Amino acid sequence: MKVLVDLAMISAEGQGDEVEEIVSIFHSAVLGYAPLIFNLKRDSSLDTFLECCRTVWRSLDSDRRLPDKLVCCCLHACSIRAIPKKKYGGDDRKIF
Repeated sequence: MKVLVDLAMISAEGQGDEVEEIVSIFHSAVLGYAPLIFNLKRDSSLDTFLECCRTVWRSLDSDRRLPDKLVCCCLHACSIRAIPKKKYGGDDRKIF
């Protein structure tokens, strides 16, 4: 996921300060909540869940605005998806 977000940040360059800020906020939110988003499976144990929570709590300790950033991502999801295509390895692709 980090690669995908990094590509979105590269694509946002030159698109204006607002787009770059939205992608930066998305980057912070995804990385901060990544353990809960990507590491939990349906059959994860309580111990796995709590370890994921501890990792997110550490992220919250270092960035108290993390919950607000996640809400902002939800509110600006259309803007994130509208980031224009760029060439990556000779292939035109939309980031999201």
